[in-house]
Amino acid sequence: MYVRNKLFLCLLFIFMVSCTQGNNNDSKVDKINMRNKVLSELNSGYRLDAMNWLDFLKCWSRKQEALLVDHDREPFLKITHSPNRMAGAREYKKDFIESSLRVSAPNSLVHFYKAFLELNGSFIEDGDFESKGFYNPSNLKELSKFGSEFEILDAEWEIESEDESYYRYGIDQDTATGRTSYLKNAIVIGKYGHSYNDLIVLYPNSKTRDGEMEAALLSFASEFRAPSFAELMRQLSILETESKDLLPPYPQEALKETCAEYLPLENVWWK
Repeated sequence: MYVRNKLFLCLLFIFMVSCTQGNNNDSKVDKINMRNKVLSELNSGYRLDAMNWLDFLKCWSRKQEALLVDHDREPFLKITHSPNRMAGAREYKKDFIESSLRVSAPNSLVHFYKAFLELNGSFIEDGDFESKGFYNPSNLKELSKFGSEFEILDAEWEIESEDESYYRYGIDQDTATGRTSYLKNAIVIGKYGHSYNDLIVLYPNSKTRDGEMEAALLSFASEFRAPSFAELMRQLSILETESKDLLPPYPQEALKETCAEYLPLENVWWK
């Protein structure tokens, strides 16, 4: 009886190991297939609304205030906690934002502006290239209108990465990849740093299957891209509220139990 039970346990163990290896192989195949797809074939996972953004921005603001007590620095997010539902009622309308963008506006951006304005958010003033924050939706500009620096970069350091290397996000993203052709009509949403060129941009030429625009933290020294404005903001919130010294990307595990959980994305396929 003992020998028979021992044999049964051995066979069971072998079966479990083989199943586990099979699942691991399937996961590897799935990841490889995902990497070979372009962004337009993939969904962003964004299924939220302005209420989610309200909770997210409030959390960000509270954590930011706690950090400012110990660090003498400019707050990135300039909002109050007193909703003003009449403020900027026109500015957060989708058609109004689209008239400024001159392209179809992604839902995540529309919902962000609605929440930001309801919390009496303050925008960077036109002509202010040193402050951090966001520009008014009525005054969004293409990157080409911000000066000639990136035009020089486009002309002298042109790069057009292949799909296989470009469409990788999260911690798998290669910072050496990029597409300077996307800079020509990139839309500047705000600034994440004090440098003239520390910009938050959207790329209208690169969209997900569900209509979200690829978004990026762009500077001369680096570029971090995300599949959507929502994911970019989740990552940026970690930088501004968790005392991180390095710019994104941060792994999805690092977003747990942070303000980013107020903007949950479905079926995240990047690490």
